[in-house]
Amino acid sequence: MRGWLMLLGTVIGILGGAYPRDREMIAGIPGGTPLVAGGVALLVVALALRLQHRPVSEAARGSAAAAGEAIGRVAPDVEALLPEARQLPIADLARRLDGLIEKNLFPVYAAQQALVASQGFAGYAAHTGPWAAGERMLYRAWSAATDGHRPEAVASMEEAVRHFGEARSEWERVTARRSGGP
Repeated sequence: MRGWLMLLGTVIGILGGAYPRDREMIAGIPGGTPLVAGGVALLVVALALRLQHRPVSEAARGSAAAAGEAIGRVAPDVEALLPEARQLPIADLARRLDGLIEKNLFPVYAAQQALVASQGFAGYAAHTGPWAAGERMLYRAWSAATDGHRPEAVASMEEAVRHFGEARSEWERVTARRSGGP
């Protein structure tokens, strides 16, 4: 319905703009001003409908829950790998990091729209900043490991743990607030 309102508002606004200015449509109002105003009004209604909070579907709720689980486990998973990272053959470290990325980052990528729908944009943005920093550091660790540079891989993993921990704290704060907590 929103799409039709937007289309209708645009068409009416264009027709109003094309209406000759020297002719009056309504006594005392020049040209297509009423049509332009009507078109703009329809666009505003369509925008208001778009901004209304829509209920989150069950699939989106499940997707957001899977993302929450991934956000909760990524820091402990990376932290658990850190002691081994100092001794594992570097190629094995790269493979293990690749597995952590697939296990913990991909569910969050897949759930981005569901997270925005369930948490609102402000809630989503609160944990996405630190999450993105942790993500960059984990990819940097993987890249360093594939290049054979263990010290950089370990340092990047340590930094990733810090950022993912912050993202988890923000996630917990946002979900508590959305469920009526403090």
